[in-house]
Amino acid sequence: PIFQTLTGQTFKSAYNAGFLGGAFLGVTKNKIGVQGEVLIKSAKFDTKPSVSGVPSVSINTMYLDIPVLFEYKLVSRLWLQVGPQFSSLISAKQSSTDVKKGFNTSDIAGVIGLQAILPLHLTLGARYIMGFTNNINSAFWSNGVSTGTSVSRTSCFQLSVGFRFL
Repeated sequence: PIFQTLTGQTFKSAYNAGFLGGAFLGVTKNKIGVQGEVLIKSAKFDTKPSVSGVPSVSINTMYLDIPVLFEYKLVSRLWLQVGPQFSSLISAKQSSTDVKKGFNTSDIAGVIGLQAILPLHLTLGARYIMGFTNNINSAFWSNGVSTGTSVSRTSCFQLSVGFRFL
């Protein structure tokens, strides 16, 4: 599962649960390695109620995430992972209405986490991801009224269980 929030003036700063799935490919030698991943994730964001009486709404999003992680072996089966993540917005819906124009379609984030490589080719992972870029189109959410320099960035915790073929 993932727990993701979107900061800023437009959205509530609450971590909402979502799902994550994908594949990874890694190369290691001694105590260092590189792991690339392709992930699909769902995330839900809730807007703050507006001053004009517009109620809070939920936005369901789907992203394609591509982290490139540099790995360092801390102890026998535990690896530290650090690197950039590139994300692309696939869809954003409020009920059945497409609101993808309310978001910037790409995001760059930093990832830090731990991955345990267990017997039977299983992996367990925990990560924190912090977005560096503005995720929203402020003009879309303000209905044409200037919101100044409103910036919204993602923040996410991920927990994972995986299977390694080799």
